[in-house]
Amino acid sequence: MMNSKVQMTHKEWANKFKLKVQKTGSFMAGMIMPSIGVLLAWGLWTAMFLYDFDHNKKLGWFDVPMLGRLVEPEIKWLLPILIAFNGGRLVYGLRGGMIATFIIVATITGTDHIYSHYIWQKVGDKWVHPGSPNQFIGAMIVGPLSALFLKKVEKLYLHKINPGLEMLVKNFGLAIYAILLGLVVFWSWGWIMWGITFVMISIIKLFGDNKWVAPLLGFFTEPIKVSFLNNALNHGVLGPIGYNEIQIQRSNGVANPRSIFFLYDPNPGPGLDLLLAYIIFTKKEDRYNATASSLIHTIGGIHEVYFVFIIKKPKMLLATMLGVVGAQFITSYLGGGTIGTPSPGSLISLIALSNGTHALLINLLSFVVGTLIAFGISVLLLLKNRKNLQSESNQGFKITDEGIEFNEQDLDQKTIKNNNDIKKIVVCCEAGVGSSAMAAGLIRKWVSNNNYDIQVSNIAVKDLKDEYDIVITMKSFKDFASQKAPNALIYPVEQFIGKNTYDDLYELIENKKQKTKEEK
Repeated sequence: MMNSKVQMTHKEWANKFKLKVQKTGSFMAGMIMPSIGVLLAWGLWTAMFLYDFDHNKKLGWFDVPMLGRLVEPEIKWLLPILIAFNGGRLVYGLRGGMIATFIIVATITGTDHIYSHYIWQKVGDKWVHPGSPNQFIGAMIVGPLSALFLKKVEKLYLHKINPGLEMLVKNFGLAIYAILLGLVVFWSWGWIMWGITFVMISIIKLFGDNKWVAPLLGFFTEPIKVSFLNNALNHGVLGPIGYNEIQIQRSNGVANPRSIFFLYDPNPGPGLDLLLAYIIFTKKEDRYNATASSLIHTIGGIHEVYFVFIIKKPKMLLATMLGVVGAQFITSYLGGGTIGTPSPGSLISLIALSNGTHALLINLLSFVVGTLIAFGISVLLLLKNRKNLQSESNQGFKITDEGIEFNEQDLDQKTIKNNNDIKKIVVCCEAGVGSSAMAAGLIRKWVSNNNYDIQVSNIAVKDLKDEYDIVITMKSFKDFASQKAPNALIYPVEQFIGKNTYDDLYELIENKKQKTKEEK
């Protein structure tokens, strides 16, 4: 009895921890993903027009100095402001975004002041003031925290304010809090950033300067990635390290600066290998799903489509991990890398952000090597247990007259009843883009073909509200979705894009619509 209680406690703790990790990852992705287009534009602009004004030479593809002047202000001001605004907005709506933008400007200005007056760095035989680091991390921390501060403080008194004075109090309150917080971060964040930068540079020296050690980071990044935390890992952790390395190279006058830290996640080679192995050595549904996913993964850059194959067979993670390590060995040893994060992680993005012909050739070689290494290992793993390669059902439930009845492993034998007409369906994933958008498109097309009055949309799971009739999400996010939308029917899937994935959903909708029609 005691062992049973201990096991339940451990299970509950594990579930709570998983939800916390998912919420954190979703929040981090939510700060970055809305600005991906601008980030990609900056990366391409930098690759084309980067110019070293100190040494009067071009570092990009084209020799147009006047256009090169746009590179620095965008990465120093525009991108951190966008990230801070998104973070503040996620915490406290538009007002949270407003205070976050003010605070990040104070953060950048204060950090510049501290680095130019109090921080010294030895370069050769001289001690000089280093340039202040870009505030991606600062934006991701002070932006949401300033919005959280405003939210908590206003919660104490706003409900007591006369409606006629509410606007006045809100505006002056935001101004006062912004000034106070701005003074705090102006004088403090530079020192905090110095400590963070020291750790980041140490990581770069540990993994980046040693060509033999750098690839081993893939053993840590790939398990995090396939846990559907790829966006948080890519843009919240590896991206800032990569941009910091680019800045160091630029300050040293390096032509065509690039970083391998941008390629641990976006390189589509190691994921393609797994899909190719499934196409060749499996049958029926798995082969169909892998075939459809391969093009989406490689050209579309939506890596989530191959995660499900690893989740179904965790041992396949070994193949992609070794594929990443092999690809990064080529990138690190031969001097590859990109000028920014290829997003989405497609082959096209990888080519576009390869800064210079040498980097382009090395990056393509790493793509091929990563694919071949992981493909060979995937084949060995699949052939070893080929007799057990029976396609498994994507769904963990069955349809009954009462609604959908989930298996014990899914919802503890609970039966969810849907007594209302179906009006709103949402597909949600970690970031609310990519695979969930494609799935929503498929369902929307089916709804349109059947002339049903149903609104189909896609969002990030962190933004999910209790206003939908049916919520479609990955099984790994099922508990998180249930918390966000307790009155919705949760339809968990192992993959968003696959043959017969939504057959049961379509049957449920048809039955419900027919029943509603008969009742009228």
